[in-house]
Amino acid sequence: MCRSDDHPRKPGGEKRPGHRLHVLRTGTYLHTYCPLCDANLIQGDWIVFEIQAGDRIGELRLSPRFNVFDKESTIPLAAGTELDDMRCPRCHESMINPRVICERCRSKTVRIRIAAVHLDIHLNVCVRLGCFWHGLSQRDRARLILEE
Repeated sequence: MCRSDDHPRKPGGEKRPGHRLHVLRTGTYLHTYCPLCDANLIQGDWIVFEIQAGDRIGELRLSPRFNVFDKESTIPLAAGTELDDMRCPRCHESMINPRVICERCRSKTVRIRIAAVHLDIHLNVCVRLGCFWHGLSQRDRARLILEE
């Protein structure tokens, strides 16, 4: 959960003294949680989601390492498929973020909570297979740089 003391800026927009910008580097392990129920989404070596593509429902497993795009699915998914929904495997609630659209392909995104480099932030991830866009809120961009 965000607390007011987590924000890097004081009211009025000035940076807090001693604030350090972090860089999230490729290969960094992302402790990943549902933003709705706080369930740990890591199972073994994967981030696990319940997915829907048309009338098919299955499981999608993604690498928990930043900028590593390994994936497995229990249903066949062609490159370019935009998933209809991605849900938490524990609470079964949709994690689609209606306020954020992929900046690369204009697809829907899901919001997941990650803990990395001692920060707790929200990461938006594109739901179109083959599109590797991911982004942070403007507030979190003031705290963290994503390595391209």
